[in-house]
Amino acid sequence: MVTAWAAERMIQVCRSYSGSDFEAIVPARAKSAATMVCLGSDRILMSPTSELGPVDPQVYNGAEPSQKTWVAAHHVITTYDKLLAMPSS
Repeated sequence: MVTAWAAERMIQVCRSYSGSDFEAIVPARAKSAATMVCLGSDRILMSPTSELGPVDPQVYNGAEPSQKTWVAAHHVITTYDKLLAMPSS
């Protein structure tokens, strides 16, 4: 999760310098934290061959203080959907 924190900090720094118009330019590829920085911008400028990488959002599972774990947000959503689809007894 250090990557997410680093990306968030970079976004904050860029926004403090750019004011209300933070743009990201992707000449070729933006992967991992670079993708998150792009998604934190107001506008993304890309060429027809540019690409952004996938993101895997994580949420903190703080049910037990001794178990500091991160879980994929997609897993939380699909599990919740499965629980709602179960017939109530």
